[in-house]
Amino acid sequence: MLQKNWPVLFKRSSSKTNKSLQGKYACTGNFVLYNYKIKQYYFLKNDTFYGDTMIKILMIGMGGFTGSVCRHLTYEFSNKVFNEPFLPYGTIIVNIAGCLFIGFLGGLFETRQLFTSEIRALILVGFLGGFTTFSTFGYEIFTIAKNGQYVAAITHLMIHLVLGFGAVWLGFSIYKYL
Repeated sequence: MLQKNWPVLFKRSSSKTNKSLQGKYACTGNFVLYNYKIKQYYFLKNDTFYGDTMIKILMIGMGGFTGSVCRHLTYEFSNKVFNEPFLPYGTIIVNIAGCLFIGFLGGLFETRQLFTSEIRALILVGFLGGFTTFSTFGYEIFTIAKNGQYVAAITHLMIHLVLGFGAVWLGFSIYKYL
């Protein structure tokens, strides 16, 4: 069980698993967990799959946190700009921007090997997954329609679908001309 001195500090190491290093640090294949008491049965397996997977999961989590905070700030900003909006413009802005970014970055990542799979996961799965709000979009359309505002619900739906698809296409097209 991991205990003491949060947060976890990961550092690359070429050491093999050494379960006798409890207390000061413990080597787990390619990573060293510093300042932890680790009981032997919680030790990570000495396989790069587990280390790579854990790093990717942490990268996705960091990206998701950052994307969610950016989504919230964008939503709050749009509420200040548009007093009593007819539509939830914050969600529209976030989804269209997310579609534009994923189109551009997806095109960039597909054709050039500029970033590692961990960085791609950080940006595409983590940040954009936390930033875009398609589930919120579905709930908002349902809520608007449930309140009897069918024109607003259909308008909201069409803006997201048409402009979202257009933004993905535009982002990919921008990438192709760089």
